[in-house]
Amino acid sequence: MHALADTLPLAPIRPRDPALPFHLARLPDDCLRRVLEVLDAESVPCLRAACRAFRAAASQRRDEPVSPALLVRSSYAVAAWAWGQPAFRDAVGTGFVVACAELGYVDILATLTLATISINGSELGPEGARCISAALVANGAITSLGLWRTSIGDVGVRHVSDALVLNVRLTRLDLRHNCIGPAGAAHLAYALCLNTALTSLTLYGNPIGDVGAGHLGSALSATSTLTKIDLRVNAIGPAGAAAIAMGLRANASVRELDLGYNPLLTDAAKDLVRKAWRHGSSVRVDLRV
Repeated sequence: MHALADTLPLAPIRPRDPALPFHLARLPDDCLRRVLEVLDAESVPCLRAACRAFRAAASQRRDEPVSPALLVRSSYAVAAWAWGQPAFRDAVGTGFVVACAELGYVDILATLTLATISINGSELGPEGARCISAALVANGAITSLGLWRTSIGDVGVRHVSDALVLNVRLTRLDLRHNCIGPAGAAHLAYALCLNTALTSLTLYGNPIGDVGAGHLGSALSATSTLTKIDLRVNAIGPAGAAAIAMGLRANASVRELDLGYNPLLTDAAKDLVRKAWRHGSSVRVDLRV
């Protein structure tokens, strides 16, 4: 790589430069700018050379289309190399995580040294959630995962739930505003029954309804590590509240429950939840409407 770099003209790399592999071109401009700023004098020629060499090889036979598999393998090789540079790792953070998840680079995600990953407003989707979840199984560094408004839906939360069954390090999971319904809540409930690490779960703004609340209520009677659960704006009514109350009666770990902004809850349902607590005044129940 060094010899190749020495033989190529090295024009300055700019954000969105076509010489960049497409996984870098998909990073936000500010993130990409930071990447380019921290790459040292040796790394820059290597990355530049790798990009230029790939472009030259791909354009040699213009009469035949470039294989998509070749594009993926080549960009993966550059991504894997770049992730091996400490300066690169320190600069890209979550932006690189999102790019790798969208492109299916599970092996790179599995080597992450980030304790906290917070992805907000990205169209990660179910497939991206699958890649993040695969990394969770293999990675012992991640303790907090936030996937806000990432369009993972019930299919994506199933992948996350499968990872929770095997992961013993993740303590905080935030899945707010992801269009998770009763089916997704069922996947999470199953995982909570088997997981031994998670302490905080946020499902704010997901339409799990009474059916989903019923699944989570059953999980509450089985989990012994969860201490905080946020179920605001979840379309939960009296039947769902009754199921949660039943689960709380058998639960010895939950200390904070937020059921605010569920307008279908009746006064009787609220009282039922309040009376279900085993820990008296030490537990905060929020039932705002």
